[in-house]
Amino acid sequence: MKKLLPIIILLLFFQGVVYVNAIPAIREANHLYNFELMPVGNEKIEIDKEIFTFDLRETEKSFFPQAEVKAQYVILNQGEPQSVKLALPCLATYEEAMEFYLQNISVNNKYLESSFYVGDWNNSYQNFGFEENEIDFKEEFSEATSSDYSFPELSGYLYKFELPFGVNDLPLEVEFEPGTKFILEENQFSSFSNRLYLKLNPTSDSNDIYLYVIGEKSNLQIIIPEDSSGVRITDEALNFIDFYQIYLEEPDHLLKDLIIKHNLKKFLASERQAAICRWDLQAYNLKRLWFHVVEPELLGNNLENNLEFSYKITGHRDNRYSPPVFEFRYFLSSARYWKDYSRLIVRIYPNAEIKYHLKDYYDFTWKADGYYETEISSYPEEMLLLRFCEKSKPKVSTNPFYIVLYLFIIFFVLIPIFVFIMAGVILFVIERKKENRYKSGLK
Repeated sequence: MKKLLPIIILLLFFQGVVYVNAIPAIREANHLYNFELMPVGNEKIEIDKEIFTFDLRETEKSFFPQAEVKAQYVILNQGEPQSVKLALPCLATYEEAMEFYLQNISVNNKYLESSFYVGDWNNSYQNFGFEENEIDFKEEFSEATSSDYSFPELSGYLYKFELPFGVNDLPLEVEFEPGTKFILEENQFSSFSNRLYLKLNPTSDSNDIYLYVIGEKSNLQIIIPEDSSGVRITDEALNFIDFYQIYLEEPDHLLKDLIIKHNLKKFLASERQAAICRWDLQAYNLKRLWFHVVEPELLGNNLENNLEFSYKITGHRDNRYSPPVFEFRYFLSSARYWKDYSRLIVRIYPNAEIKYHLKDYYDFTWKADGYYETEISSYPEEMLLLRFCEKSKPKVSTNPFYIVLYLFIIFFVLIPIFVFIMAGVILFVIERKKENRYKSGLK
């Protein structure tokens, strides 16, 4: 019994932690995060008014529900008429970025084209959707890579190692001069001082493993174990762009190719990183910043410019509640780059089934045209959080695990107590009988 008590206490503590975490509305970053529009230059432009329309009427009750969004901006340009660069950031993996696109962009009723930029991976929102570290979006954009980026002309050499059948984890050591860079097929490597240490393993397709060197061939010394007979090493001159096109380019997957380009650009610019492997260049499953960029021509002299975006925003279905709660969030931290951001008007068209708006943080009022509306004079620092449900007061779902746990506690804790009490009663009765017999014998 004493051995079971620590386990019971641990289970109770775990249950308490899970219950506490079931209360907050925000979940971890498990889908694309949308951010507010931002200027990326130093233009003196401001948002006089934004109407953010959130349409749930066609939303399906899926695990990742989607809502139609229309963002309408009234932008004032104090200076002369000019072309400005604006970016709509989002935080997403490759798969999530593939599913997000702008359906309509226009300025003053003129259609606009957009371009794509990719930035670095970022984990600032891993803690239940809250920003742990403030993102400097302008700095991130300045280092992002556009779809029309082209590599510099660089010379290099391609080494190929052909391993005999059955050879695995072949150690390889490369001595090189400062400034030399390597692109590896293998991901088992380390670099220290001016030495590169590798373990070569054949792939499922071939026994050939490549090592690409950016720099001069004469600067290298390749050392392999003396007992590694049968290993063939070949090399050929191959410029960097040709190597990229043959071994790394993803011509049929433009966003994948953009990720590889961005990681290669960073690698080439780094003064400390000597080597990178193909897996690190791809890294498609990491959350990273993406920017949809437009360059509208704005009227000047404080005349109104009407800019409009239409797209879909992804939410989350929270099954911890019965019926499920559908959450949507729109992050506004990127709005701080505007010279002024005066008025945010939010309109919500509810779904016929998912019609109850929970936890109204923003004092929405119901309008006769069938939508909720509120006006926010100073935008929320963290996010615009919207939660909907089929019922006005959903209940926290009961997990069967906890029912079994409670029965377990009753059986192993309360029953022994009951046994102890019964044993005490029996002993008391026995002692009373002995006492009565003793008194009867005295008579």
